[in-house]
Amino acid sequence: MATTVNRSTTRQAAADGTAVRVDVVALTPAGPVAGGAQVVAVSGELDAAASATVSARLAELVEAGHGDLVVDLTGVRLLSGAGVTALFGVADDLAGTGRRLRVVAGNPAVARVLRGKRLPDVVDVHPTVGGALGAQSDVVGGHPDATVLRLAREVRDLRAKLGGRPVIARALGMLQERYLLADADTAFTLLRRVSQRSNVRMRELAETLVDLPRPRPREPWPPPEPAPDPGFGADLGGGAADTRPDVLRDLLRAVLERTRAAAGEVRLVEGGDLNGVDHAVRARPGGAGPDSGGSGVGPAGIDSCPTAPAEWRDAGAVTADAARRRRTRIVVAEVADDPLFTGSTAIDDLRALGVHAVVSTPLLSAEGECLAVVTTFHGSREQLPTADEHDAVDELTDRAARWLEWSHRNRVSRALERLHAAAKSMTVPPAAF
Repeated sequence: MATTVNRSTTRQAAADGTAVRVDVVALTPAGPVAGGAQVVAVSGELDAAASATVSARLAELVEAGHGDLVVDLTGVRLLSGAGVTALFGVADDLAGTGRRLRVVAGNPAVARVLRGKRLPDVVDVHPTVGGALGAQSDVVGGHPDATVLRLAREVRDLRAKLGGRPVIARALGMLQERYLLADADTAFTLLRRVSQRSNVRMRELAETLVDLPRPRPREPWPPPEPAPDPGFGADLGGGAADTRPDVLRDLLRAVLERTRAAAGEVRLVEGGDLNGVDHAVRARPGGAGPDSGGSGVGPAGIDSCPTAPAEWRDAGAVTADAARRRRTRIVVAEVADDPLFTGSTAIDDLRALGVHAVVSTPLLSAEGECLAVVTTFHGSREQLPTADEHDAVDELTDRAARWLEWSHRNRVSRALERLHAAAKSMTVPPAAF
């Protein structure tokens, strides 16, 4: 099926003595495939350390090559998030030159990781190398029609304009086809305007669009969201929170009341990364601060802050990011002794304030995605929350996570409604749906 042109190997040794191996094989599949394809076979453990080397090698191949790239992960035993991020980067680089990345995931464990990170939404994933090469032959070969070739060039130019954003390119193509828009620039302007007006990231709006069925005449689109507002905050001593800042405020106040913490903060996670502090609360003098010995912090004993005080901001980032990455609660009983704080400049500031212990709890979606992290600060190991208090915090964070999921789905749904209405109004003649 293929002729080997050349082969080179790169090995990256890991700290535990294991290694990742990269075999580069230039292949020309049978059939009229323009430009051929280059297959890169990766084996071993593609962890964070090895991913940098593999990413650099793939970037060299993208820059030097002319055809599509097939990355074979069949021999990979472990695939980290950094490895998947490297694949996203390669896909973007190739898209900018009108080429495509295809990934071979013969290992079921690797395929699950790719699905979890949503790589198949952007990149074609195949179970075998033969299937990946056959897909290229199907796309490029056997289509002499001038219209098809012209459309292929337009897609290539669009990908280059977008600077390597494949999922957005797919969404723009769908908008053009469904609503008969004049060109790609018109679709891009429409998508960007709706994204900004709705406060929804353009990439996320595009991802949702490509996952939904196409609109049908006389049927609502997008399909109505069935989940009701969970009404977070209604039984916390006030009215139901109806905005995200309200929910974060109510959540943090309730967590402090239940854990007797000196202070706390909450950070949202967007695009997989931890934001800055979205809401912070600290104990007033005489409350249950680290040195007061008080039994609790009530609503009258806390102050809201637009940002966390600088003395604990770095500490919150350390434990919150660990909770985001591990998707589990992080409990630091003594900041001076915990490996998470090795080399951190926050230790002296926290100890000067009498804060020695930190707890970060993630808010997880039904699918296990981290939506936010709430962090509390405590005076000592003895003042850490009890098991019952941790259970109470878990109940609060579960409810808040459900509200955040519902709110986000609603916001995206409203954005899609605006997009649909605006695109229909631009269609000539008007669209039938």
